[in-house]
Amino acid sequence: MAIVEQARPEARTIVEAELVTARVKRLQADCSNFDEVWDGLYWRLARDPFVGATRVPDTKPILYLVKTPPWRPGGVPVLRLAYRVTQTEVIIERLATQDEH
Repeated sequence: MAIVEQARPEARTIVEAELVTARVKRLQADCSNFDEVWDGLYWRLARDPFVGATRVPDTKPILYLVKTPPWRPGGVPVLRLAYRVTQTEVIIERLATQDEH
């Protein structure tokens, strides 16, 4: 049986809105394991931003939402992200924690 290798898609570049970057810096200061969770999200979004995402209806450009599972070690709250996807980028427009509205 021959093994057929498939080319992996290029990882997209992650772009953060200014408010997202500011929120990330606050969470890094408050949560000892935040970088581990954030790096994992970056990795997944760059490679397949549609896994586990919900498409927001009637948005132009299309907006997606994703929510992390609870990650209590290190005090990292549940994160909610809103983002857009292009062929080469994932643009994170909003980052909120579970207790925020």
